[in-house]
Amino acid sequence: CPPASAFALPGASPRTSVLGEWGAAASALVDEPPPPDMLSQVVFHVHDDPWSISAHVGNNLRASLDPGPPHAVVGGVMATRMMPPPPLQALEKTVGEIIGSIT
Repeated sequence: CPPASAFALPGASPRTSVLGEWGAAASALVDEPPPPDMLSQVVFHVHDDPWSISAHVGNNLRASLDPGPPHAVVGGVMATRMMPPPPLQALEKTVGEIIGSIT
């Protein structure tokens, strides 16, 4: 999993909450990122009504979060079921693993 410093949107002010958008360059998440014109950054959205995290690569990925400590993913990662283009497959797998490993 990439370090927390990899998840920042350009020009974003310091965070006071986990809610909102978090971005990560595709090149920080996988060894062989897709071409920049296909997808250069993955944006993670953390919601509080209900608590969840989502991202879009080739498919939409989403997981429910437990708002109390330790903020773990509840019930696994859900995704739409389309086969992404080959250049996005490794990135989508990694993003799903990142979402599923939240503790």
